[in-house]
Amino acid sequence: MPLAFSHTLTEQIGGLIKAGFEITDIYEDCDGGGLFDKYMNSYVAVWAVKK
Repeated sequence: MPLAFSHTLTEQIGGLIKAGFEITDIYEDCDGGGLFDKYMNSYVAVWAVKK
């Protein structure tokens, strides 16, 4: 089964900061039963406010 990942966290969060957003919170979670849950979180949510 091939896996494809999009942008890195550096690209995503760095892009928000460069666009003038202030990161106020971050949260990671898993999908609750996936193959990788014991190794890594699958999802990241970021709360950002435009300065």
